[in-house]
Amino acid sequence: MPKQRFQRLSSEKQERILKVAAEEFATHGFDGASYNQIIERAGVSKGAMYYYFEDKLDLYLTVLIPALEPLWDVLGEVPEVSEPEAFWGGIAERFELAMALFLGSPSLIGLVKSLAGVRGLGEAELHALYGRVYGWLAQLVAVGQGVGAVRTDLPPELLIQLVAAMGEAHDLWLAQRVESLSAAELAQTVPRLMDLIRRMVRP
Repeated sequence: MPKQRFQRLSSEKQERILKVAAEEFATHGFDGASYNQIIERAGVSKGAMYYYFEDKLDLYLTVLIPALEPLWDVLGEVPEVSEPEAFWGGIAERFELAMALFLGSPSLIGLVKSLAGVRGLGEAELHALYGRVYGWLAQLVAVGQGVGAVRTDLPPELLIQLVAAMGEAHDLWLAQRVESLSAAELAQTVPRLMDLIRRMVRP
């Protein structure tokens, strides 16, 4: 995460650096993004940039994690219901809202696509990036098991990791092909993902 010197910059300068970085990562992916190009376009020196961030990965996570925040606002809390179909219906509604937000933001599509090229994530970085994902999925599993919508013969931690892996694979696949898919194909993305998840976790 950013160093204290970055936090001391004016909000305008912070926003300029992060905006340029977001554009570079969204366009070229993590591996293809040029740290030097970001520095040049942001109008800061290379020496100063290393006072603000540990490295390119640190800057990338600083851009990516807040960019995903609107998705969490849309997903909200896992709905508390009393029967399986109502549970899955509530999850599907939230997924549809999240998909609409995703498809309406080219920069977010680019940043999600860039995840496929990230290398060298350590435990701290993984926790920062996926901590909220696992927390939300833990709610999904717990509530789903409570209403008989999710199987109980596997450890919750395993179910969470399986659903997270499936969701990530689907999101990366979609981000890499979204521009070539028809409206009809895009309309099937959430129903398809819901079907895959339900088949995997159903009792």
